[in-house]
Amino acid sequence: MWDKTKECGIISGENKKITTNPKIMATFSHYFMSKILGLQGVVIYKADCDEDGYQIKIGQPRKPRSCPFCESKKVHNHGKGRKRTIKHARALDGKNIYLHWQSKRFLCAECGKSWSQSPPENLVRGKEQYSVSHAAQAIRDLKNNSFNYTAENNGMSYSVLSKKLKEVVPESPEIVQKIWPKEGTVSLGIDEHGRVKKRLALTITMLKPKREVLRISPGATAKELRKWVLNNLTEKQMLQVNEICMDMKKSLRKCLRQLFPNARFVVDKFHIIQYLNHLIALEYQSCYRRVPPGVKNKLPGKGKELHVTRILQQSGMNWNEKEKEKVKTVFFNFPEVAKLWYIKEEVRAVYREYHQRDRKEAKERLEYIFSWLPEVPKRTLNYFLEEMLNYFDNHTTNAYVEGKHTKCKLIKRQSFGIKNEEIYVKKLMLGLCEPKYLNFPHTF
Repeated sequence: MWDKTKECGIISGENKKITTNPKIMATFSHYFMSKILGLQGVVIYKADCDEDGYQIKIGQPRKPRSCPFCESKKVHNHGKGRKRTIKHARALDGKNIYLHWQSKRFLCAECGKSWSQSPPENLVRGKEQYSVSHAAQAIRDLKNNSFNYTAENNGMSYSVLSKKLKEVVPESPEIVQKIWPKEGTVSLGIDEHGRVKKRLALTITMLKPKREVLRISPGATAKELRKWVLNNLTEKQMLQVNEICMDMKKSLRKCLRQLFPNARFVVDKFHIIQYLNHLIALEYQSCYRRVPPGVKNKLPGKGKELHVTRILQQSGMNWNEKEKEKVKTVFFNFPEVAKLWYIKEEVRAVYREYHQRDRKEAKERLEYIFSWLPEVPKRTLNYFLEEMLNYFDNHTTNAYVEGKHTKCKLIKRQSFGIKNEEIYVKKLMLGLCEPKYLNFPHTF
């Protein structure tokens, strides 16, 4: 860091001689430091470096134009006020930067009131002990780290971090109005994910015309969904929604049909495959318990059932020789498992070859495949058949939502869980939202 009181060498002239000019270097040092450190509106008096970090003395030498109480222009100096130490940011070498503000006091000649000069609002807010730039740095660290790590690394408490997080992440209506198109149709993706202690949260995203996260709801109930839609969307925006992609649960469908009368439902193909994989796992576990001890010795041993079911969840294209031998043994001893696996792969093939199949052909193929299923899953899949066939019109999936859920799990692991519902929503929205939708000050 440069000190304006020291003479520094600069190169000048045709012979490239090193000359010293403290006046020129003082001006260059102040301009350079004010730009690099973001200290607009103040004067840098001195800059030193010690073991604690960089110590920068700043101030405002100008008098105020008028009295803040009576607006009189007869203002006089009235001594000096208290000194303030403001934590600014971290330098490139990892050291902290501290700003030392020496306030001045002024006296009004007409009303007789005195006051102290405060730092500019773009530098520090009120009586806070850290600058706006330092708060922005803490929020950037919080996006990919836990509260404890961010608080320790930036010298801030959890309450201060949570307060700044609520200021930066806007409320849901602000995000929706920035994202929602004024004209045209809209496709939504709605899915659930685990929050804490077997409680579910709801993710609402826009899939078309662009992919954006609209809302992370701490509860996956129809009451909360209805409340959010009525508070954030107008009647015109509700009528714009023509497609909703979601899972096979029936709990939210009645509410969504009332809120979005023009929308049709699309059952996500990943949930269909997941449902069939669940049937395979249950059938394998049921068959494994019924086999005699002599046959169990030839099968994968106790504690390896989960490994076998993971193999059966795959399509078989990437199986190695060892996995193929395991699957061959399971299929030989459990024909019911083999039947369900082949049915699942036939359904996967229908979706994989969507470019060769229209809605009518896909319906005939799926009805034939479902006829080989047991009674209960056959009745379940036939109930959602029309919603499954809606996929073949626009090929809408919830892949974007599932990808965001993977990132949500990462954020929760980094934070070691988040109990507070409001902080949970704000923390996830900080990690999922685009920076342009956040309320960052211009100096951030």
